[in-house]
Amino acid sequence: YGAGLQYNEKTALAGRPVQLVAGYDYDYSTDRRQGGGAINGQQTPGNVTRNEDNRSQNSDFFVQATTLATDKISVITGLRSSTVSLTSQDYMATGSGSVTYRANSPVLGLTYHATDRLNLYANYGKGFETPTLAEVAYTDVGGTPTAKFNPNLIASSSKHYEIGAKWLPSQMSRVDLTAYQIDSSDELVVANSVSGQTTYMNASSTRRRGVELSANNWFTPHVSALLSSSWIDATYTSNTGNVASGNKMPGIPQHFVFSELLWTSQALGDGKRAAMRGTRAGFEFVSAGRLYANDTNADSAAGYNALNAKVSQGWTLGSSLLTAYARIDNLTDKQYVGSVIVNQSAKQFYEPAPGRNWTLGLRLVMSL
Repeated sequence: YGAGLQYNEKTALAGRPVQLVAGYDYDYSTDRRQGGGAINGQQTPGNVTRNEDNRSQNSDFFVQATTLATDKISVITGLRSSTVSLTSQDYMATGSGSVTYRANSPVLGLTYHATDRLNLYANYGKGFETPTLAEVAYTDVGGTPTAKFNPNLIASSSKHYEIGAKWLPSQMSRVDLTAYQIDSSDELVVANSVSGQTTYMNASSTRRRGVELSANNWFTPHVSALLSSSWIDATYTSNTGNVASGNKMPGIPQHFVFSELLWTSQALGDGKRAAMRGTRAGFEFVSAGRLYANDTNADSAAGYNALNAKVSQGWTLGSSLLTAYARIDNLTDKQYVGSVIVNQSAKQFYEPAPGRNWTLGLRLVMSL
């Protein structure tokens, strides 16, 4: 469960409009975890290896201000102060523990409003990522994951740099382009995975550099195309254990592309709700790059291309909308690796993606 408070205020500074946002967020979760031997899905008496209560809570104070510094330049700045606590009460008396993380994360951004259709922007911020309850659930003992709370993991800190552009070439199209770099210290990465049990460690330093491009265009009021793509170079930038600086980070595809060609019986100008009525049909093309499976980069899965098809029919029922939909994923029944288990000790890294598969469904959206 959780709770949050937020205060919004519009004011002025040196004759310029300023929008202030301040608030507080609190979240709490608990996890009752048991493990042991099982036969036919039933727990085997007397063979319990794990019996514990895990708790996670975080509190965040935040403040953000946005102002139009000049007629062409807007500025956003903010600060978030975070406290995260993880606790494990082990009833087998082998692995109780607790740990608390604290950090302040600032952000600063500038946007240049070049024209009514073009914005250029640059952002800088600091990030803070703590381990999850799942990531502290096991401790590595001699290369073997052991069911014991791991208090030795520390929170990752990062610096984010971003520049980009948002452009409306016409009333029927939009293009977003972003280039970024993320430098992280003590990033949480997989140390070892054995029989479904995974331990984690802190990498000394990593770097992600990438470009993201998205574009959509309506060729006619009934036909549109969408493109969303990303390219990333994620590397270790210092030696971490047996991992050499310069190695690629596993589990991250080197590129990902999603594209869609869509036809709708309702015209674009009829509004978003009207566009969901009538018939919609389209094709999706998905492409992903090579995926490294371990830190040494000795094993990897090749990239893949996949084609999907979809169709839907929408009806209005008073103020509600009923939609029947169908889709076929992996239309060509291509065999490829959909994901990897990073640093799997027995080299059982690869998880195959589903073959050709279909979905039928009904969706009802009601206005309250």
